[in-house]
Amino acid sequence: MNKDYCDAAIARIASAGGRAIGYVGPAERTAREIVSKLNPYGLHFAFLDPYNLECLAFEAIKCLASLKRMDLLLHVSVLDLQRNLDSYSASEASPLDSFAPSWRSKVDLNQAQPAARAAVMSCWRSELKKLNFTYRGVELVKGSRNQRLYWLVFLSRSEFAKDLWDKIRHISGQRDLLSGL
Repeated sequence: MNKDYCDAAIARIASAGGRAIGYVGPAERTAREIVSKLNPYGLHFAFLDPYNLECLAFEAIKCLASLKRMDLLLHVSVLDLQRNLDSYSASEASPLDSFAPSWRSKVDLNQAQPAARAAVMSCWRSELKKLNFTYRGVELVKGSRNQRLYWLVFLSRSEFAKDLWDKIRHISGQRDLLSGL
């Protein structure tokens, strides 16, 4: 969303000898721009690292997932959901509308906070399931004081990618967030 940040990222990549193209704007729009320029038969990988849940727009994920050979690594902020569920659920134009579009019809806000948060994530998982990924993996990342910060969620349709994920992921003993999908 911020051109200065985008330019700084491009400069860091260039200083390391890489080449980058920046896209500034809402995730839904930039995802469409990027997908339109990619080879539909190529192998693709996207890492979405948003500031908060609102910026992890489901429509952007859906757009990227329209490519047959797309793997996604998503940073999903546990902290944002924990801190802001009350304000998000009270808002008429909720950030959760972007993150999990069907949450309003599936989440009972009268239940305890942990159950409501779990329901939001369950709703999001059910939306992901519709994208026909054959493998999903997740790792919970904690801070230095053992606070839950975010999940790294891996989505792929490839057994090779699944095997690679299994070899490189940090085995933390955490229950798989997306089990049962």
